[in-house]
Amino acid sequence: MSVSSITCVLFHGPSGSGKSSVAYALGSAEGLTKVEKFGDKKLIWEHKALSTPLLKLHSARCYTKGENEVDRMLWLVDDVLHNLVPPQSMSYEDFIELIYDIVSFPINPTENEQGQLVRDRNFFTGVADLIHSRVLDGKAFARALGKEISASHSYNKVEYPNEDLQEIFIVSDLRLRPEYDYFNLLFDPITIQFKVSPETQARRMVERDGRILTEEQKKHSTQISPFEDEEFDLTINTDNMSVEEQTELVRNYILNNI
Repeated sequence: MSVSSITCVLFHGPSGSGKSSVAYALGSAEGLTKVEKFGDKKLIWEHKALSTPLLKLHSARCYTKGENEVDRMLWLVDDVLHNLVPPQSMSYEDFIELIYDIVSFPINPTENEQGQLVRDRNFFTGVADLIHSRVLDGKAFARALGKEISASHSYNKVEYPNEDLQEIFIVSDLRLRPEYDYFNLLFDPITIQFKVSPETQARRMVERDGRILTEEQKKHSTQISPFEDEEFDLTINTDNMSVEEQTELVRNYILNNI
């Protein structure tokens, strides 16, 4: 019978600070796992993101084309929202209205120099705000991700039935106080804050997205930290650090504290 221990690691910081790059390096692509030996244990790294439902909604809006386009888009949005909206937290009429509001929400994705689709940041933040305005406790995305972590944990115990497991779930995009409080209640997580100067942030965002944040985007709640430094177990300034250096520092800190 497998014995499993869960460690949840929360990454917090503004866009361009290095959070996602380190999460990818540690936990492979989002939704995939990396497995390695760790003493007598099997170490499992998994990269999770609170914004995954928003990415699915963004993809539904961008890539749903052809016959019955609107009906298929409505079905996809409905499927995502069922994992975000607690049962009986709103009336059926309000739930349907939320679906149509998301399907009609303005979206304007662009391409970078490599021809890759750059996410419309205003769609992500606008739809998140829309959902938070209807699910008033501010924990819709955290609750959905908590269920996903629990499901991954159950799967790992079945997949490795005779192993001593150490599961590390990296949440790469902690932004808001209610999310922080929710994960602290569930997991007693390791919390890591990434800091970056405006100059380095702008350079990295141009390299990645081909553009920097607008002044309006900089003022959004997802870009303004509601936390004090002492609320984090580790704070790192990534200005003069490569992704490899950040990854090594974070990996060693996690392994020394599990």
